[in-house]
Amino acid sequence: MKGFFYTTIYIFFALSLFGQSISRFECPLYVNGKKPLFGFQGGFDSPQFNTLDVNFDGEDDLIVFDREGNRISVFLYDAQAEGNYVFAPGYDNIFPKLENWMLLVDYNNDGLKDIFTSSGNNGIIVWKSKIINNNYTFEKLYNQRFDRYELVYKSLNNYYYPIYTYDIDIPSIADIDFDGDIDILTYSDQQTVYWFKNLSTENHLPLDSFKFISKYCWGGFKEGDQTNWVYLSDTRGACSPGGNVALRHAGSTSVVFDADADGDYDILIGDVDYDSLIFLRNGGNKDEAWMTYIERDFPRYDKPVYMRTFLAAFLEDVDKDGKKDLLVSPNTLFYNDNHPQTVKNIHFYKNTGSNGQYRFSFVQNDFLSGNSFDAGTALVPVFVDINGDSLMDVIAGTGPPCDGDGVHPSSLYYFENTGTVNKPAFILREDDFLHLRKISADSSLNYFSPTFGDIDGDGDKDLIVGNKEGTLIFFENIAGANDSMVFSTPVINFMSIDIGNFSAPLLWDMNNDGLGDLLIGCGSDYSTPLHYYGSIVYFQNTGSPGNPQFNPDPFIAPNTPVFGNIKSDNGLLHRSFIKLSAYKDKNHEYLFSGFVSGNVNIYENFTQHIYDQLDTFKSDYINVGSYAAPAAYDIDGDGYLELLTGTKRGGFEFYNTDIKTDRKIATKELNDKQILKIYPVPAKDIINVYSEYDNLPFIIIDINGRKLIQNKLHQGNNKIKINMLSNGMYFLKTFYNKNNYFSKFIKF
Repeated sequence: MKGFFYTTIYIFFALSLFGQSISRFECPLYVNGKKPLFGFQGGFDSPQFNTLDVNFDGEDDLIVFDREGNRISVFLYDAQAEGNYVFAPGYDNIFPKLENWMLLVDYNNDGLKDIFTSSGNNGIIVWKSKIINNNYTFEKLYNQRFDRYELVYKSLNNYYYPIYTYDIDIPSIADIDFDGDIDILTYSDQQTVYWFKNLSTENHLPLDSFKFISKYCWGGFKEGDQTNWVYLSDTRGACSPGGNVALRHAGSTSVVFDADADGDYDILIGDVDYDSLIFLRNGGNKDEAWMTYIERDFPRYDKPVYMRTFLAAFLEDVDKDGKKDLLVSPNTLFYNDNHPQTVKNIHFYKNTGSNGQYRFSFVQNDFLSGNSFDAGTALVPVFVDINGDSLMDVIAGTGPPCDGDGVHPSSLYYFENTGTVNKPAFILREDDFLHLRKISADSSLNYFSPTFGDIDGDGDKDLIVGNKEGTLIFFENIAGANDSMVFSTPVINFMSIDIGNFSAPLLWDMNNDGLGDLLIGCGSDYSTPLHYYGSIVYFQNTGSPGNPQFNPDPFIAPNTPVFGNIKSDNGLLHRSFIKLSAYKDKNHEYLFSGFVSGNVNIYENFTQHIYDQLDTFKSDYINVGSYAAPAAYDIDGDGYLELLTGTKRGGFEFYNTDIKTDRKIATKELNDKQILKIYPVPAKDIINVYSEYDNLPFIIIDINGRKLIQNKLHQGNNKIKINMLSNGMYFLKTFYNKNNYFSKFIKF
């Protein structure tokens, strides 16, 4: 259509995520004895799958768009890499900001895939792709004639309307009648599929145009109103009466493919609140579809898809054998009591068919996610030295993860830092630290948000955990300063503080009296009082050393319900959200605030602005898609903070920053070979360890981090018996000059 032209160009200039100063931080992360290939990818909730050769190496790469947070992750195909895919942060900058769903389809037959996506207002918009200076660019199509970006169609009354597709749906974008131009299938009236037929070919228009008309009830089938049943038509060319059903609730996904190589499209459907897929076979032809066969719980000939809930199917050749495989994932967001599957939620079926006929064979239920760290949902980290070794560990609270067996209690994850002051390395030691799963199950508390600080003025750090109910759980540290932390029996509903919903506390001495005060970031749902909505509530500790006291009423001074006059993005009442972290040294004081939008804001000198306006030092510093939960520390001693950010998708994203600290540590270190040497490798009964130093403490641990042998090395050669160990890989961990060093050996 001549009325279309292109605007809003997105060009990818470099593989830097936010410029020179902010980039992804990398360090080892071990989970269950394994180093995930994509440890800091951020997790998967409602991923959608497309392919595009983003690095121009001749192989299509995997583009994952997650409906949760509208987050794009790019995985480069590498046949030599483990798992054949390499996570490539930075390539997501190729793509414009998208909403709800994304499909890559070459609509104009120029060899480049274009973006079809939601307008955010139940419409469809298109971003046309080009290559400029060996980089992808995308230009948003604008319909000048109708002064809009959304695709339109001509109705029977000769009026033009936007093509309506519900934002929660995923339509099919394909050449339905095989005439060379791209058509659209979508549930425009909730009950039947409309075929928006493109007449560009029939009108001898270039493929770089759209001219749509609508055709009602493609395939002749209807969906039920309160069930997931599909009613087929007994008559070719007629729409099923469907038992006179009323209009059904919106929520359907679809993907078309010629399953039996007969020259027309069959369809796979995912339906809201349904935990499987429905397959419909086309007994008609490409010009007049007629669904004559229904197969629920597809594919019945193999292992049927089963996953909570509202599924979407995608067909892409992910194993590079020339045949499109099947990927299935949830297509819904985690609101209130709606629990899509967040663990083992990417099912991969290999296409084992031949001669153009599809046949899908189940391979795994954790494609990509099995090579990432993903706790399920709503990960909230904090840096703290748990074991008293002067290295910052990580404690992370979770939301309630959901797998095929149902919804499970929330917990705290404990990652021990087993690296050095310059080279951190984290090992998951416990996935139920302090046994909070029992508290979650017994008290219906979940969405844990931890913070550590000295609340009672005894020199050690105590633990406070926020939760969805808006209350606090208190664990007193009884170990003493600088010792490995030991916690007393938890106090539920600490000090009767209750902010309504989703409390996210920060323990911090705001008035410099040696007692930890409380800043609590407020999340919201429909029951949250409006005066807490999207704010930070300040509760001052009015007690004395050894006896912390708080008035639970935020409206009574010295408390305030609106610390710093900060309010979070409040576009939706039930999605307000603030998570807090802070850092302080001799010359710097920073407050980090994560919001529902996925943005992180930074504030300076925040303890000086409890009751007046606290201005933003750096706004929208990073964005992780949605529900950002930041934790800040100079974890590698380079004089700049690193930012470990939890995501709603259940994972971590880790960033270098340009935020300066006073914690510059000399980076010149002794390496393992300078400190000691182990031989032979592999060894059977004894290992020889040559040490450069005397009285060097060491422990031997297995790949799960369990301590097996502990002693000291003398200068020179040391013989250590390992005959009692099982065959496998082990680490010898040494301590020198307050640093930790690891050497690997194998017992056979």
